[in-house]
Parts: sequence; C-alpha cells; structure tokens
Amino acid sequence: MPSIEISKYFRRLVALETALIFFISILVSIFRLKESLWEVLFTFPGQPKILIYPVIWYVLLYLNNGWDKSKFLASNKFYSDILDAAWKSLFVFSALAYIVQYPISRLWVFLNIISIAFILILNRFIFRYVVIRKVPKLSEFKYLFIGKKEKSSSFVNEFNSLFGFTPNFIYLDPPKKGKSSQWLENYKKRISSDIYGVVISYAAINDAQLLKEVANYKRESVVDLILISRIAPMVNRFETLENPTLIRIRQSHLFSSGAFLKRLLDLLGSLVGLVVLSPIFLAAALVIKATSRGPILFTDRRIGKKGVVFTFPKFRTMYQGAEFRRSNFIGKPDEEIAIRYKLDPRITPVGRFLRRWSIDELPQLWCVLIGTMSLVGPRPILIEERELVDPLHTERFDAKPGLTGLWQVTGRKEVAWEDRMLRDLAYIEHWSLWKDLVYIAKTFRAVIKGQGAY
Repeated sequence: MPSIEISKYFRRLVALETALIFFISILVSIFRLKESLWEVLFTFPGQPKILIYPVIWYVLLYLNNGWDKSKFLASNKFYSDILDAAWKSLFVFSALAYIVQYPISRLWVFLNIISIAFILILNRFIFRYVVIRKVPKLSEFKYLFIGKKEKSSSFVNEFNSLFGFTPNFIYLDPPKKGKSSQWLENYKKRISSDIYGVVISYAAINDAQLLKEVANYKRESVVDLILISRIAPMVNRFETLENPTLIRIRQSHLFSSGAFLKRLLDLLGSLVGLVVLSPIFLAAALVIKATSRGPILFTDRRIGKKGVVFTFPKFRTMYQGAEFRRSNFIGKPDEEIAIRYKLDPRITPVGRFLRRWSIDELPQLWCVLIGTMSLVGPRPILIEERELVDPLHTERFDAKPGLTGLWQVTGRKEVAWEDRMLRDLAYIEHWSLWKDLVYIAKTFRAVIKGQGAY
C-alpha cells in the first residue's frame, strides 16, 4: 500500500474519533441525567460540561500524539494512547471542576471515561483491521533497511516479536567515508512511493547533517522512521532546551518520584502473594521432599542492585549437587542456549513441572518483602555471568532485580542474552507504575502459555 494512503485514512480517523468523543459524551449525559437531547445541550448545568469534557479529551489525545500515523502499523501505543488520555482527562476535568466549583456527578465522569476509552479502542481496532485488509498480507509493507544485511537479523526478529509480522525489507549499504553526497542521491532514488518506513542500523550514519537529510526527505510519505541506537532507552528522558543544540537528560522516574510507589507496590504484592499462595508453597515443599533427595529450597548467590551479591532462593528443581555441573550442560549464553536448557538432564521430573508453571520462583517473594528484590525489574544474573555484561549494559544494576521483568513476559529463556540486557535497560528508562502492573498481568499470561519455561 502506498504510504500516502495511510495519511488519507488517518484524516478520516481523526474526524471520526472527534465525532465519537462528543457523541458518546452526549449519550452518557442523556442516560445519566435522564434529560432530553435539547436539555442536555442547551441548559445549565448540563451544557458546559457536554462541551468542555469532550474538548479536554480531544486536546489530551492530540497532545499525547494519539494521532501520530507512524504508530499505526508497528506500535502498540496506537491503543495505549487512548488509556493515557483517559486518566489524564479525569485529572484535568476534576481539577477544573473543583477550581470553579462546578457541580458534577462522579458516576457521569466514570461512565464517560469508560465509554469513550472503550469505543475509541474498538474503533481503532476496526480501523486497523479494515485498512490492513486492503493489502493481501502485512509482508507487503516495505521498509528500507540502511545497514549491512547480515547484521539485520536481530532487528528483524525483534520487529516480528514486538508487532507480530515481518515486513518486506529492502537493504541499502551505509554510506562510505567521503561519499555521503553520492550515497544520499542513491538513497533518494530508493525512496519510492511504496516505501512505508526506513530503519537506520547501529552507527550506519554518523554524520548529523546527513542523518537530518535522510529523516526529512519525503517525510510526508515515509510514515515510519526507526533509528537503532544504544542510547534509545534514554530517549524518553531527553528534554530540548531553548538552544536547539542542547539536550537535558532527566532522571528516570524509577529513581525519583516513582521510588516510593514502587516500594509500596512491592510490599503489598509480596505480602498478599505469600499469604494467598501459602497452600502452593506447602504442596511444592511436600512433593519435592517426597520425590528426590536433598533440601526443599535451593539457595544461590546472585548479583543485585549496585552489584551487591544477595541470597537468591528457589524451590529445588534439580538433583542434589547439579549446580556444580552447570558448565558441563549449559555453558555460556549464546544462540543455542535455549536448546540446552530444554535438554538439561539435571532437572527432576517434578522440577520440570515446577519450572513450567514458575512455581520454583515463588520463594523470591520473601526477597521482595525484605527489599533485596522487586516484583518487576531486571532478572538477577549469576555471579559468573557478570563478566558477560557489556559495559554499556551495566546500568541494569542500578535497579533492584525483579521477580519478573520485561524479557520474562516476551519469551523468557528464548530471549537472546543481548536482547535481555537491552530490555532490562528499556525497562529502567521507561519505568512507570502502570507498566509494572501491566508486566505483572502479562506474567500470568506468559506462565499459562509456558513459552520459554524450562
């Protein structure tokens, strides 16, 4: 599909969602206030909020980049932007109503938020489905990949993992030193009307001016522009100053305003988990003791926050003494480590069941309670794996290790080592309490599916 078609459909989407926001708010008011359409629209106190609340919704969705067409095909924020606008509209409207002492019904506000958010998400789902149906398959969306083809496999796999499809990648070698103008002309020839997006590989373009020209060329038709960069996890903390050549890097919310909320969630979650799951603790302990020799718990030493080593408990899933034979069967992390995990002969039959359902990890709730771990965070690594962590990835140790984490809900042990490190960094840089709750929910889904659990 030519990229210009997406712009046409997005203009329709904006118009339709604008109408839906106002229409739904009017319907909710008729239902809640039990008044006629005329009374709702043209009498006080109904009339002001019928106009003000939808306008707040519209403005917040706009300011939240909710109609950014680059999110349409390859971004989960196409839907989550609606939820962001929902809670922000609640805060803004409630604050305004309090300031001007405007009488509102809490049920009216609640129904508006739920109804508008639900209808807009449903509308976007239908919109994406209808537009994508106009091409026989998603692989017909074309992306130009600037970089060496042999180095693109990791990104292609990540793209498929995130968005569920692999587009048609066309490859262009990066510019050679001293030939940037010639390369730019070649690039412009490759950007035909059917190129949906452009991907720029690691350090493929080192010249800032050349990068700017690539980003600005035909930006009305190139919908999606992706830059693969090691500093990508930090981008959400960038703040441009009055001088356009200066950028401030703000402190991550995880280490500032969010620290107290995260600890509160950890305390509540671990306490509830230890109480509610106590029957499972007891059953697991009895089965382990009855089926193999050795202790019920296996305790190991793992690397925690700031590199501090801490005691890491699990229900024992291996035969006694198996930890001393790890290097014989598992070895160092590489592309085939997932296969070796599956065939690991050290795991007991009961242990495989416990691992399949992640029951072996439950004793770590105690670590969450005492503060050496968090419910969500980078997974703790073995002491001997410390030397495998790239210096660019040591920021993962700035946060408490988690009972679950970003790579745990996106493949678990099937995620390659490098990708695990990058996802840990992304979690730290993009932390929010809402995302922690989402990852906890996704953990239950990952456990049920069993992907990567061995």
